[in-house]
Amino acid sequence: MEKDEPLKIIAKNLRDFMREKSLTSSAISKKCHIATGTVSKILSGQMALSVNTLLNLAEGLSISVDRLLLGAYAVNPKEMAEPNTPSDGFFAGILTIGNKRLTCIKDSSGAIIGSSELDGSLALTDTFQNFIFFIKKSIAVALDQELESIDFRAFKLAVMTHCYELGETLEKYKLNGEKLFSKLEIVSDWQITYLAAFGVTSGISLMVDKGVSLSYMHQGHLRKLGGWGFPIYDMGGEYWLGLMAVRHTIEAQEGFQASSALSRSILSKYDMRLEKLIEFCIKSHIGPNMYCQFSDQLLHAYFSGDSAAKAILTEGFSYVSRAIDKVDQTIGIKASISLNGSLAPLYKPFLESSRLISDIGNSVKTSLLADIARTGQKI
Repeated sequence: MEKDEPLKIIAKNLRDFMREKSLTSSAISKKCHIATGTVSKILSGQMALSVNTLLNLAEGLSISVDRLLLGAYAVNPKEMAEPNTPSDGFFAGILTIGNKRLTCIKDSSGAIIGSSELDGSLALTDTFQNFIFFIKKSIAVALDQELESIDFRAFKLAVMTHCYELGETLEKYKLNGEKLFSKLEIVSDWQITYLAAFGVTSGISLMVDKGVSLSYMHQGHLRKLGGWGFPIYDMGGEYWLGLMAVRHTIEAQEGFQASSALSRSILSKYDMRLEKLIEFCIKSHIGPNMYCQFSDQLLHAYFSGDSAAKAILTEGFSYVSRAIDKVDQTIGIKASISLNGSLAPLYKPFLESSRLISDIGNSVKTSLLADIARTGQKI
């Protein structure tokens, strides 16, 4: 067989599949996260495929590597598709904060060999394909390498993702992810934030962001209160504050409460017409995120001294305080508190200053994730 013959056979296999599924080259590019120019070279039989490119094609098209390589080689294609993984490997931690993801990569000695910060969060509500692509892109940028040049099966990973509570999806993504990486551990924000602040000692890690959760160590186990997602739970978070601001505006307009700077501010965005505000809330396509704009208006009113905004915020903290009291009672001491999240500056004055510890930086959390991947620490 001539040197370029296998490439032509792979190209034919791919073209046959495209005809079978009525796929265009641009569709292949989008599904497999491969540049259109690269796809054209593959289809013309002019480009040798790396293991990673083969895996991207197989994963994106939901077909086996065997089908792509059918007839191209005399040896078992499974053996060709299996990369050589260094015994020590590489260890990556990826931290999701808001709409960004931070990456730290370490070698077997624990030395940092790469880092990156990119837009786009990891969430279990994403498709598996997008979830994996974001992970691979984070690693590639951290190492300053092209995606196609990296043997991802040499990596053990620990990633912190949004929507950790989607248990079935989490297990599915871990199982499928371990076909692409040496190891994939998925942890939540409340777990990594607690461990970065306190390790295995007693403490309280309070996350006040779009939702609210509180984690603590009890009898050697890391436990959590809250964090079940809005609107099911998570009173006191940004979503809840925004919803309460809208409810206050409705009640003020209908005469159940006095008009306030907050209610007037919200209505001013909708020509002072309550029906336009309600229509926006009903028809919004951005889900609970729409309440963030109302929570922003609430915070502005609060800092301007508006009594209605102050009452809502005070009620929000009452749910946070209730959770802290419950943990104090459970563990039998008033432990130190690590306060994190977008609402931390707002709720900080409500807490006992003597219990608060210094902020834990995101770089510390990302480094810890890489160490979890390296040591195999169980969460």
